[in-house]
Parts: sequence; structure tokens; C-alpha cells
Amino acid sequence: MNENIFLNAGWHERSLKAERNFLQKDVARNVNDFLQRYWKGENIRGLYIQGKPSAGKTMLSSLIAQWIYKEKKIIPYFRTAYELRSESLNDEGFRALLKYPLLFIDDFGIETGTAFSQFTQYQIIDTRLTRYLPTFFTSNVNVDNLEKRLQWRIREMCSILTI
Repeated sequence: MNENIFLNAGWHERSLKAERNFLQKDVARNVNDFLQRYWKGENIRGLYIQGKPSAGKTMLSSLIAQWIYKEKKIIPYFRTAYELRSESLNDEGFRALLKYPLLFIDDFGIETGTAFSQFTQYQIIDTRLTRYLPTFFTSNVNVDNLEKRLQWRIREMCSILTI
């Protein structure tokens, strides 16, 4: 395995070169360290990528997902936080969120939603936490500003990365 898998990832070098300007070196180093541990099977945690709007959080999570797919052959399951809050989430979709090996949730924590959707979010997060399933979040909301129950769970299941 390449010792600098994220910073020098040849298989997606074109897309990374285009985005390299938005990546701060410490962020790239943190992601590289995370992927190194993931590659070795040491890391079963996800990432909570927080930052201002348009900071590149979704792009970064997409690059991570591409790398994991390329190297581990695990297909990522992407959902927006809005989709998790939707009362129209059917049983099959809900069950997939609970057991899919790799889940990415974009724009988490922006709005609270209804009591039903909050319950659904907690159930998804709790289940994935107890099953040690990697979950990746992007959010404009600092983890410290989330509700206390969510803060604890997310800190338990994710490394926090600010960009």
C-alpha cells in the first residue's frame, strides 16, 4: 500500500489535483492517517466532517468513498440528512440504513425535523454505533452544537475533522 494514499492517490490524481487547493495540509494528513488505519483494518469508526458551507466537505467525503470503493470494494450508501428525516422512508430503505456496511450522511444536523424523524435518526445512529458500522457525516454544524445525546453518539462512532 502506498504510504501516502490520500495525498498521492494515483488512481484519482486528476480529481485530487483539481481539489487540492481547498484541502488544508492538516486535513489531508488527517484523512490520510484515517485511510491508513482503515486499510489495515484498525479503524471501524467513521468521520464527522464539519465546516462552513462550501468548504468542500461533500467533495472530501466523495473522495474518501471513491478510495474505499476502489481499495476495499465496498459500495458506499449515500443519503442526505433530509432523506433520513422523511416520513416517506420505507421499511426497506430504513433497514438498509441500519445494516449497510458504509453509510455517508450529507448535511447532517441542519434542521431538527419532526419527532418521528428525530426518532428515526436516533435509531439509525444508535444501531450503527452498536453494530460498529462506519458512518460518515458532513455538516455545517459543529459537533459541539448538536444536542447532547447526538454529540456523545457521534463522538463515540466518529473521528471529528474540521475543514
